Amino acid sequence: MCSPMQGKIHPLPRNEIIKILKSNGFEQVTVVKGRHLKFRKTTSTEVLTTMVSHRPEIQPSVIRDIMKHPRNRRKNFIEFFSRG
Repeated sequence: MCSPMQGKIHPLPRNEIIKILKSNGFEQVTVVKGRHLKFRKTTSTEVLTTMVSHRPEIQPSVIRDIMKHPRNRRKNFIEFFSRG
């Protein structure tokens, strides 16, 4: 598995994405349209939300989108890719 810093991201299991989000203070708030989970994090200046599909693997394009905001989540994805 390559580091996301090298540009190559592989699909990740849904439960790993959820674990990373929760470790960054996100809480699951609802199920949207029956196929997605909605996560929210409230900071002193903003409310951040993101969606996670019910699919067993989350595709690289979705992972890149999640990593774009907030920046503190990117660190945990990089740590995940570095573990192997």
